[in-house]
Amino acid sequence: MNKILRNIAFGIVASLSFAACTDVDLCTNEEHPHLGIVELGYDWNGIEAKDSMVVLAYRGMSAWGCAYICTPDGANGRYINNAPDSTVLKDTLKVKAGELRFLTVSYDANNLGFSYKNVFNAASMKYGSGAIYIQYKPYKLNSALLQDAYGKEIAAFENMGYNYVLNGDMFNPIYSQYTDVMNISSGVNSIEFAPKSVLTNFDFNFYISAQGVTVDNIVAHLSGIPYRYNLTSEKPLADSTAAVLFDVNSSGASKYSGRAAVAGLLRAANSESINGAGILTLAISVTNGAGSTKVYKVATNLYNYIPGLEALLSGADRKFDIDAPIVITENGVDVSAESTTGARWFKM
Repeated sequence: MNKILRNIAFGIVASLSFAACTDVDLCTNEEHPHLGIVELGYDWNGIEAKDSMVVLAYRGMSAWGCAYICTPDGANGRYINNAPDSTVLKDTLKVKAGELRFLTVSYDANNLGFSYKNVFNAASMKYGSGAIYIQYKPYKLNSALLQDAYGKEIAAFENMGYNYVLNGDMFNPIYSQYTDVMNISSGVNSIEFAPKSVLTNFDFNFYISAQGVTVDNIVAHLSGIPYRYNLTSEKPLADSTAAVLFDVNSSGASKYSGRAAVAGLLRAANSESINGAGILTLAISVTNGAGSTKVYKVATNLYNYIPGLEALLSGADRKFDIDAPIVITENGVDVSAESTTGARWFKM
């Protein structure tokens, strides 16, 4: 009797196992019952988006992911790789149902500012921080692009030993978003992305008093710009840094202003250094009454202008009011006055 009962029990277990396996793992239906359709939408908040959008979908439970590329409104698109079944419909994103995260990033293969790393590989999400990122394209100071943009004054920055990245006003911005875990059902699902620029705006105000001379042109040099931006942590990676140049323009009386639009800014290690990260340098070209032109170079450490103990600034736009005056006369430049924060300019 015991032998008969064991055989019956074995038969029931085997039947259940076969049924479960047939239902899930051995499913041969062309339209897979465990796939969900994802309708994509984008809220650009008034931005005129032109680049294509890459969408990476990743399901951690089965370590499965796919890559899809679509128009900026999400209406039209195609798979780049790893479509989940053989019946892919035109302009339709289907994924394995379950808990998934989605990464979207604007894509332009010819972007002047950044190159892309692993943005077509959803499986890279499982490797965590730093696996999917964009990286600045480095430029030399004597590159035609920088020479044409900023003129002869940038010769003042020779021998400073930096690679340079482009300011954000010189290339199409890159926008991205990494979602929280989303529960995708086997029916029709909707996702509306609201991508943000990967760049942070750092606005600077300067005070330059010109006495007996005319200020012709000012170019700013900012060090401590992170080379890479991690698309899944949505933060820059400061394991290596570069410098950026940006224009400075008069904004009335003795006030001047400029903007660096970059992935982030690394703070100097202390308030005393005038080399390394977090240093702002100006090349100021002036002409005296006799028509002679001279370029003055001054620098300040931004340490005292960065509140708290933040070492790496990104994400929220910042304004720096550097109120230590720079006084330029026919006799030279005077930077002896301190700012209200205790910082000052130094002749270079």
